[in-house]
Amino acid sequence: MKLRFLVVPALALLGSVGAGCSSSDSPGATGTGPTYATDIAPLVNEKCTKCHQAGGIGPFALTNYQDVSSRAALIATMTRMRAMPPYLITHDGSCGNFEDGDALSDAQIQLIQTWAQAPLEGGTSNLTPPAIPTLAQGTDIKTPMVTPVAQGGMLAQFDDYRCFPIDTALSSDKFVTGYDVIPGRPEIVHHVVAYVIDPTKMTKMGKTNGQLMQDLEAANPDAGWSCFGGAGEGIEEESSPVVWAPGQGVVNYPDKMGARVRATDKLVVQIHYNLADPKNQGLSDSTTVRVRYADQVERPLLFILPDGLLETLFTKKDPDTLRPGMPKVSYTWQKSMKEAGLPDGTTLDLVSVTPHMHQRGKSSELRIMNGTQNDCAARIDNWNFHWQKAYFYKGTRPTLTSDSQIQLTCDYDTSADHDPVYPGWGTRNEMCLDVLVVAPRM
Repeated sequence: MKLRFLVVPALALLGSVGAGCSSSDSPGATGTGPTYATDIAPLVNEKCTKCHQAGGIGPFALTNYQDVSSRAALIATMTRMRAMPPYLITHDGSCGNFEDGDALSDAQIQLIQTWAQAPLEGGTSNLTPPAIPTLAQGTDIKTPMVTPVAQGGMLAQFDDYRCFPIDTALSSDKFVTGYDVIPGRPEIVHHVVAYVIDPTKMTKMGKTNGQLMQDLEAANPDAGWSCFGGAGEGIEEESSPVVWAPGQGVVNYPDKMGARVRATDKLVVQIHYNLADPKNQGLSDSTTVRVRYADQVERPLLFILPDGLLETLFTKKDPDTLRPGMPKVSYTWQKSMKEAGLPDGTTLDLVSVTPHMHQRGKSSELRIMNGTQNDCAARIDNWNFHWQKAYFYKGTRPTLTSDSQIQLTCDYDTSADHDPVYPGWGTRNEMCLDVLVVAPRM
């Protein structure tokens, strides 16, 4: 069975909200200190209100003085912790060189702290909030309306995984260059993955992918089929160009890069429904996946989704578990890129990473070893279960060859657990994963 990416539950915590800052690092106010109108309003408008406005993914608006000043203490706390804006990857060059995104500088954070101590208005501000991020010129794919039912069992006690076959209706080969996901019921949509499937490919099951999909549809009179771990039992995927988790927002792949989808391929959309909260049982969902296609790209993208913790379910008689009752438990796995399927003589550029754990996650660190060189490639010191993103490298990207070793360490807090924590697909289980998006070296 191929292991695939499973993501998070859907609603952002009320406490996981805050403010951002402007492109200027210097306070604009003098005398009595910074003011909302002069200093804070432009910062919040640039970095925060694309999410924190009516219709945005933020749980409340931050579009006027009353909105912001009433939450000044919370905003100061969340920005000081670097929990908001939710750009959690270390991006100071000490562990990978990443695009800065919405991250704040030290000076910007200090400006917010100063203003929050005496949140003066300082006049009026009539800034227009930026448009809510959306994917332009996308093709919408809607999944059927379903009412998920928890499958049960030790590895997915409160969870349902449903896969939906999609006819792309493409008349020629295309490349996915960006995507967005709009959950119908975000309170139950834990993650969404879209797999590219070649229906003519002969699988290890002795049937083609197309035949296996027909069998699964015939055996499931309702929409879709159960599909823990991938697109469906025995189906062999070509790629997974759409990997979405709550808080992620629109994903745009780097210029002139994209994932190939042939006109003859099918898409299978996998949705993980989290039903752990009793009040969410019985809810129905239809989710929209918006995909942007291009006719050509210069560099095709490939997707590697290793999880050494989850793999122990299949490689060991007794899978690895996390010790309960501990404020910090670390788990480390390591494997070569050859073990991950990279042929000899291939050189890849690492384009982006998407770290992933479940509710107990605290931090993670990805390292890449090439010969005697051991480099920190990606680190999150303050993992937030509710805000997950794809983080893109800038400048010189890390290199991967078949001889490269990747090592991932995940840290967890199991203080509330009385029994060992098993790996698994369920929200109450754990994972240790970093989704690697790579491009062959040109």
